Amino acid sequence: MITHEFDLDALAPGSAGSAIRPGGHAEVAESERPGRFSRSAALFAIGLAGLALGAVLAAAPSGRSDVPPVSAMLNALDVTTSAAGASVMLRLTMDNPGGRSAHVTGLVVDGVEPQRLTLQLKATLVPGARQSVDLPLQTRCLGLGPGDDRADTTPFRTRLLIAGTSSGIPVLPGTMLDRPGGVCALLNSVLPRGWSTPLVARDAHPAGADLVMDVPGLAGQDVAGSPALNGMVNTSAYVGDRLVPAILATGTTLRLIGKAPCMDGSNGDAVPMTVRLLVHDSTGLRQVLLQPGPAVARWVTQNCPAENMG
Repeated sequence: MITHEFDLDALAPGSAGSAIRPGGHAEVAESERPGRFSRSAALFAIGLAGLALGAVLAAAPSGRSDVPPVSAMLNALDVTTSAAGASVMLRLTMDNPGGRSAHVTGLVVDGVEPQRLTLQLKATLVPGARQSVDLPLQTRCLGLGPGDDRADTTPFRTRLLIAGTSSGIPVLPGTMLDRPGGVCALLNSVLPRGWSTPLVARDAHPAGADLVMDVPGLAGQDVAGSPALNGMVNTSAYVGDRLVPAILATGTTLRLIGKAPCMDGSNGDAVPMTVRLLVHDSTGLRQVLLQPGPAVARWVTQNCPAENMG
């Protein structure tokens, strides 16, 4: 069981709903998001779902009429990625329509890792109160069964732990999380294929107009392309939604060829931070995701008009 701690009672008055991020992991904005995940759309969905929240009350356990009938809903706000995996910013909204205070001690999450996750919370809901808090949940959605790089169907369930209850109360999933697979299905729908098992570059640097990267994980991969001299392979790579020519040399060195396309975000798209290649495996062609770091972003912005950067 994995446990993280969040102290809601320690927040300053009026700060409920602000992001609470545990220290220790940096986040990098991901660019290739088919069907871009919209924070504004998520907030709109939260507003609609909130209309039904008051009707979804968890009954107090039998024999414990002093336990407040708290209700809770969980929504997804945003998705970011880093070398450690993907992080979903979740908004937990809690209501206490009863006449007694409720002491929230944690949120149990099943269906995002092989083991159960527990987010330890410290919050007091006074009678008639509604409180929201944003919680980052980091995962790779691996080890859940076949098809880890596709829309996973592992049941996604969350329970709110309240002092005085033995097993907690079910949390209602919001619009983005009520599909089979929950968080993992959401990540698979908005992140590029292969996001959960990226190949990290050991080095990435410009070489004239080209970008050269050393990716140890490419060793032994059957990269799609045509054979060239000295064991090299002429291939192509996706940078964002652009297909650029590339050469794979020595099995692990990938060179993106020529003048980089301008992808500085001026047209509304995010600046790409990853590269995708097609490789052959026993099932046919599949994509692998490469993480060269910020060198890709520098490469695709170096030839952009100066007015775009202003």
